[in-house]
Amino acid sequence: MKHLLLAGLALFMLHTGIAQDYADPGTDSTKSKKEKPKKDDDGLKKVFVGGGFGLGLSSSGGSLNVAPMIGYNLHKRIQVGTKFTYWYVWQRLNDPNNVTHKVQDNIYALSLFSRLIIWKGLYAHIEPEYMNRSSYSTNVWEGDRLNGYSLPPTVRTDVFNFYVGGGFYQGFSGNSGMFVQLLWNLNQTTDSYYANPYLQIGFAF
Repeated sequence: MKHLLLAGLALFMLHTGIAQDYADPGTDSTKSKKEKPKKDDDGLKKVFVGGGFGLGLSSSGGSLNVAPMIGYNLHKRIQVGTKFTYWYVWQRLNDPNNVTHKVQDNIYALSLFSRLIIWKGLYAHIEPEYMNRSSYSTNVWEGDRLNGYSLPPTVRTDVFNFYVGGGFYQGFSGNSGMFVQLLWNLNQTTDSYYANPYLQIGFAF
């Protein structure tokens, strides 16, 4: 199912916390000292929060996801954090009798990530992820032409993904900007949601 969905997938991600990660430590848009966020000795905000929103549509289905995240600046070049992601996925499949069947799934994932800022906006990214989703095969139909067809029963399954890769962040004005991130799943299976490589393009505010 993921391959058909990805064919028409268009993601729009909003990561509100990533902008301050790569902001100039010496800049601050606030006018009052009392309004300035608490920073460490390197001038960075210790804790950053953000999130993501994705919507994908194709002729046979679509997906909707939300991904709140929270991170921590261990150092001006090292970040760690956690992210929770929820997907609602739906798709229409035609059996050999050309009867349409609707398939839907609720997918949950929890991941930990770490980033090493290499140079300016260029960074390396590592993200192990635990995912729980429905597992089934869309290639095998049960039944026959006379009695009709149905999909095999679905069962919940646990999936472990391990993403590695990197990205680039380009800041605009203030805390806004845009990032491009390319990840590769080292533990890719038939139940992994994204196909390799996994590209994220987003904006930060």
